[in-house]
Amino acid sequence: VEVATYDFNPCNPTPNIGGPSFDFHNSGRQEQTKYALREDVLTFSTEPLTDELYIAGSVKAILNVVTTNPFTDYLLKLCIVESGGKSYNLTENFKRLSSKDWVQGEPGLWKNRLEMDVGNIACAFGPGTAIRFHISSGGHPLYLRNHGSEADFHSVEEMHSSKHFVYYGHSFDSCIILPIIPSNLVDTLQVNNPYKSTADYRSR
Repeated sequence: VEVATYDFNPCNPTPNIGGPSFDFHNSGRQEQTKYALREDVLTFSTEPLTDELYIAGSVKAILNVVTTNPFTDYLLKLCIVESGGKSYNLTENFKRLSSKDWVQGEPGLWKNRLEMDVGNIACAFGPGTAIRFHISSGGHPLYLRNHGSEADFHSVEEMHSSKHFVYYGHSFDSCIILPIIPSNLVDTLQVNNPYKSTADYRSR
């Protein structure tokens, strides 16, 4: 059995970088390289791909998680790592949990088999690129930090940190499920695009 751990501290919350935000300076596709280096973010990456891989549809995740605080969040993010090493977000989803969402385990620990939609995607991963998946418990201020208690967000006086464990391998079925399109079907699904580039699109 493998286990990956990280800590979330609401006094120093994990920031959002890009994503579905109305902030013109921090939204959409953004480089995630520094995000991946944070100690409060778990990062899982494939080896560079040798062949082109087509993904189109809904991305899902199954996570066997244990936490020291049931009042917590999970932010899951799928990224592409370009051949030069920089990574960029593709889709993400956020879920806020409370004590009713968990099963009490050992004293001071709560466990859950979490099933989440990560979002919809249509992307071609070229040879030399890699797939990267992030797990964290924050994306502040896009998703307001969880103070770690059931107190009302507007009147909370104390903040409580949490430690998270993600179990995978053997009897634990933690995984991401990617809607892969067989390469022999890709040509039949292609639609002619009159715009050759983003710059061309913006000029029209």
